[in-house]
Amino acid sequence: MEQYSVLSRYYDALTDDIDYVGIVSFYRSVFDECPADVRRVADIGCGTGSVSLPLAAAGYDVTGYDISPDMLSAAFARAQASGIRLRLAEHDISEPFGKVVYDAVVCSLDGVNYLTKNGQMRSCFDAVSRSLRDGGIFIFDVSTPYKFKNILADGTFTYELDGMYLIWQNEYNESTHKCELMLTFFEKCGELWRRSEEWQTQRSYSDREIRSALKAAGLDVAAVYADEKRSPVTPESDRWYYVCRKVKNG
Repeated sequence: MEQYSVLSRYYDALTDDIDYVGIVSFYRSVFDECPADVRRVADIGCGTGSVSLPLAAAGYDVTGYDISPDMLSAAFARAQASGIRLRLAEHDISEPFGKVVYDAVVCSLDGVNYLTKNGQMRSCFDAVSRSLRDGGIFIFDVSTPYKFKNILADGTFTYELDGMYLIWQNEYNESTHKCELMLTFFEKCGELWRRSEEWQTQRSYSDREIRSALKAAGLDVAAVYADEKRSPVTPESDRWYYVCRKVKNG
């Protein structure tokens, strides 16, 4: 089974508690602070378009990239239903994005944590840097080591929607810094329930590892926040928001 084939159908309902309005407002406020106009934006790991669509609706020229065709299909359906113009492309975000140059690149809700292989985060940052104009903006967030150790760890979470029940189990290996996410879905089909499973893997990265990879890619860290409200980072922060700028050549 594809990694997101079932999850893509319920992703929006399962994440309806996420403050997408706040995230997009944060992005736009950073864009407004940029000396040069930000018009062309890449949303990498765009999922079902919860960030891409409001950015496009606000007038930005947005391209959404995601490795999952099921997630992209959901994003396309939402764009069609809302009449919003949005480019979408199936793409591994650790690979180069081609010759298009962007003013800004964003990556929301753990996209970087899904880069689990050695060197994959560095490859992603290199690809982002090559796709940004000089002085361009890169904003992304990660789940922190604190979150992996103290919140996700070996926990089990349950979600219930109309006609669907989900059991989400985690196994975190502190030596490899990888967390296996096992999703078991029960979908109501008439009088019966259909069971299916999907697996995901995330990786915890330290601030030092992230900054080292950014620096190697020619990306300066302008700020790090604990949330989209720009709260300061603390030892118990469960998420870090990085605001970076591409170093100007010469």
